[in-house]
Amino acid sequence: MVAAESGDVDFAYECRNWLGKAEETFKPSFPTTAREFREHNALKIVVLGSSTTEGAGPDSNDGSYPAALAQELQDALPTYKVVVVNKGIGGQTAYDMLQRLDEDVLEERPTLLIWDTVVMDMLVNTGRDRLARVLRKGIEQAKAAGIDVALMDLPWFPRQERYPHYQQYRSMLLSLAQRMNVPIIPRYELMKAMALSGDFALPEFAGPDMLRLTEKHNQCLAVLISNGLLKNNH
Repeated sequence: MVAAESGDVDFAYECRNWLGKAEETFKPSFPTTAREFREHNALKIVVLGSSTTEGAGPDSNDGSYPAALAQELQDALPTYKVVVVNKGIGGQTAYDMLQRLDEDVLEERPTLLIWDTVVMDMLVNTGRDRLARVLRKGIEQAKAAGIDVALMDLPWFPRQERYPHYQQYRSMLLSLAQRMNVPIIPRYELMKAMALSGDFALPEFAGPDMLRLTEKHNQCLAVLISNGLLKNNH
């Protein structure tokens, strides 16, 4: 099991103290992934995103949540072939990611795409209708290729009034996911539970600017994804 920091003993086990509501609501159904488990003892995930996916913030060589997820899944499935491909590029909007969908996702032929976006669009105020069209197109293309899709919820921020469009963009994301029958990975609920637990000073898990997620958060997010994936599709 990967520790979140030097000196931590099985931090992934401790994460279960904060999963709570997030884990209760994340019960995804991924038919392609379930079939790959059943028929080939294999799993390939592509994680498409910007800096929070790429790994901005973690203080080890690769403390990103895709790396933590790969380790978490491989530990749980030691006889399976598990591949998690990190396609995060810092500073990108959803439209930027859509432009590389063919090369970075479809050509990889994963069983599951995790799309972590919206934050940059919220910050530059792309426009919710335009963003919804971009997300819809990307989801449709992935599904047409036989790839399961999950969307990542936005991070939880204290003092969200600093981001005047935050709630509108998050509401758009959740509504679109429901209409398109795409599971949402409840990062918001996880981060909120970690923050309100009193176990952390906020920079310990979300970075000093709240946009750079640290290893403590990334390890717990990996546990959340792994648990939901395995309990409901394996």
